[in-house]
Amino acid sequence: MKRNEIINIIICYNNADEVIQYHQEILKCKNGNLVGYVVVVNSETDDNLRELCDYAEKNSIYLFNPKKNLGYMNGLLYGYRCFYKQEAVIPRYVIMSNTDIQFSNEDFFCFLEGREYDEDVWCIGPSILVNELHSYDNPVAEQRFTSKYIKSLIWRFSTPIIRELYVSAAFIKPKFIKRKKVEESKKVYLIHGCFFILKGEYAEVLKDKEFGVLLYSEELFVAENAYILGKTAYYDADLEVVHMEHSTTKKLKPRQRAKYLEESMRWIFSEYYFKE
Repeated sequence: MKRNEIINIIICYNNADEVIQYHQEILKCKNGNLVGYVVVVNSETDDNLRELCDYAEKNSIYLFNPKKNLGYMNGLLYGYRCFYKQEAVIPRYVIMSNTDIQFSNEDFFCFLEGREYDEDVWCIGPSILVNELHSYDNPVAEQRFTSKYIKSLIWRFSTPIIRELYVSAAFIKPKFIKRKKVEESKKVYLIHGCFFILKGEYAEVLKDKEFGVLLYSEELFVAENAYILGKTAYYDADLEVVHMEHSTTKKLKPRQRAKYLEESMRWIFSEYYFKE
């Protein structure tokens, strides 16, 4: 495995300590030192930013600061554009992820490097164990959503009382209904956005696109752009990460979360479903 054959892009949003901790998790894996670590600073205090800059310099980390909050997906794409501009290299795999991630196996990157996916597979999702819930998140959906279903989500996220109940229930339900690991690797439509892997050629396709909202539905943006081009996602059960769920979005109140979800689903509908 060569350096930057695999890169991992993350967002720093007032969590410099976790950004550093996640890098150390990568280094625990075999060949982790060869993984290009790309950090985009959407927001951080001056003191923590200085600490992060020092750490980045000592550990050959790519640190890019757009000096504003680009949001999750746009920030990740900005990180890829900056990496490519600096290195002029298209990685074989581009991981885009949260920072609250651990690896179930120290051979994760060795396994990924040795994989040969079909040509129509542009996005790969590992098995994701949600640590606190002892439940699994991937794959999210095997078939593409219908426009009727997207409209129903917009209604749920925009209707007072219903939206608060629906968003709250989405967090309560997994505590009682545990989802078992899907043991079969397969082609799917949608994988979870906390950790996904793009083939380098797909990162090139996405790099200059604009995601129309700040948060949520990034998975659908990735899935739809692949779908339009006749490509697909692949759930790889042999790869596994652990999601510790410390993300910034968990701190949002139900009404605020519903607002972001409604905005994101309206944008997805207008971009990809409006003709259906």
